[in-house]
Amino acid sequence: MTSNLDMFDMVKRMQMEESKVTDNLSYFFFSLLFLIFTSMMPTVMTFPLEMAVFVKERSNGWYSTLSYYLAKSIADFPFTLMNSTIYTLATYSATGQIASWDRFVSIWAIFTIASVIGQSIGLLVGALWVRRPDMAVFVAPVSTLPFILLSGFFVKIASMPSYLRPLTLISYWRYAFEAIIITIYGQNRCADVLVASGEFEDMHKDSSLCAIFSRLVHILEEANVSLEWAMSLIQFGLVGKPEAQANLDRVQKDFKDLKSMLSNNNTRQFNLTESVMTEVTFYQDSYVMNQFGLRDEMIHLDIWALLAFVLFFRVAAYFALYVQAKRRK
Repeated sequence: MTSNLDMFDMVKRMQMEESKVTDNLSYFFFSLLFLIFTSMMPTVMTFPLEMAVFVKERSNGWYSTLSYYLAKSIADFPFTLMNSTIYTLATYSATGQIASWDRFVSIWAIFTIASVIGQSIGLLVGALWVRRPDMAVFVAPVSTLPFILLSGFFVKIASMPSYLRPLTLISYWRYAFEAIIITIYGQNRCADVLVASGEFEDMHKDSSLCAIFSRLVHILEEANVSLEWAMSLIQFGLVGKPEAQANLDRVQKDFKDLKSMLSNNNTRQFNLTESVMTEVTFYQDSYVMNQFGLRDEMIHLDIWALLAFVLFFRVAAYFALYVQAKRRK
């Protein structure tokens, strides 16, 4: 590991990362908003505009409802994929995200699935209001508002009234937003930040270096010793050395900032075992993850939930189209 390791410079870098949280979460949330709506609104008019031709050609036996539906879905998907890909490529690095290929691919996948959900909702609403395209254009965006409010972005799920929390389980916005938070602020982020800086090339995602900050605070608390008490003794050896005294003051301020930040985490007390040394990282038990009540392993549930929503909306759109075609024979 690099010999000139400056622990408190690393703390400052972590604090800078925390200071970007609000802006970062806003970027990702409104990215979801942009991608879902840009995929939804064009597809709303797909069935209303083509219904007369579709019914006539279907009645002639040229193709079935399923063939037509699959063709439209496959034809629209490349544009949805291109939209999410271009958007992710253009904004991921521009917003200062970690230069991690795994995280980039995960964010791209979440954006793509969210775009497909938006496209699926557009098809479903268009099929339901196939005779009233003006109503379909109105219903599509309005129907997403309850799910947006239940996403946990505006009001955290833990702060919602108890009768509203079960409703968040049917919000696809919640699962997409949570998956993004875990991807960006979980998954051993601390190590990725240090490796990406280029100063700790030998670290190889070793979480023990990140965990030392949390451990340092808790060790002093366990010993019931304050840094101020220790500093008062050290100052005796710095008489006549103003530069060293200034560095000591900076270290003391950095440590106070670190302790204040960690005190915001309403997490379990860390025991001083080797397992904590290797498993706990600065961002895995960060303010961000704890505020939303998330853990790394929850991302699998979020992704499967999003895929389930894709399947549900796609199947519902097909049956809605099938019923409409039957009625217009």
